Amino acid sequence: SNQQLQQEIHEREESDRALYDSEHRHRTLVTTLAAVVWTAGANGVFSADQQPWEDYTGQKRAQYLGRGWLDAFHEDDRALIENIWLKAGRDVKPFACEARLMHAKSNAHRYVSLRAVPLFDERNQLREWIGTADDINDQRRAAEEIQRLNAELEQRVAERTDELERTNKELEAFSYSVSHDLRAPLRAIDGFSQALLEDYAAQLDETREHVLDVVQR
Repeated sequence: SNQQLQQEIHEREESDRALYDSEHRHRTLVTTLAAVVWTAGANGVFSADQQPWEDYTGQKRAQYLGRGWLDAFHEDDRALIENIWLKAGRDVKPFACEARLMHAKSNAHRYVSLRAVPLFDERNQLREWIGTADDINDQRRAAEEIQRLNAELEQRVAERTDELERTNKELEAFSYSVSHDLRAPLRAIDGFSQALLEDYAAQLDETREHVLDVVQR
């Protein structure tokens, strides 16, 4: 009936409005959290203006439309991005990766953390992708520097440990040599002082006897 049709139209409008509001809130939230926000069609192409992408990469609209956005990535990372997109298209699941993206202001590629989630229509068909690209270049460089410093510290500790082990071995050898070289004269000193104590005890006063006792000890 006409009333039923109007009800269905009203419900459809309410559903579309709710979907729009939800996407708008999501986009607003993502914009506040990420350096770059982008949207792509179900097949991974850019079909709309991507101002944050343009601001970051320096690519103009004519350059990033379609799959031109791929050219903004470092040439060594493009194969990785393409493989991820192929897998994402098959699985239709959120994905994340790290890659080097051109940064217009510094005229250099910087590492970014790419994340994307699929959006579905009311028929549960893939509608588009919403993604972010967070600049993590400074954090990554800091982590690499910490790793380098740790490796350098470990190397210095290892070198110091080897040095201490060599020194200990040298001290052990020296101690053995001194002990061996002194054994015979010490025995002689002990023997002669003991002989003096035994043979001349009656002729020694308390002070001289104490001196010989010290020599023996």
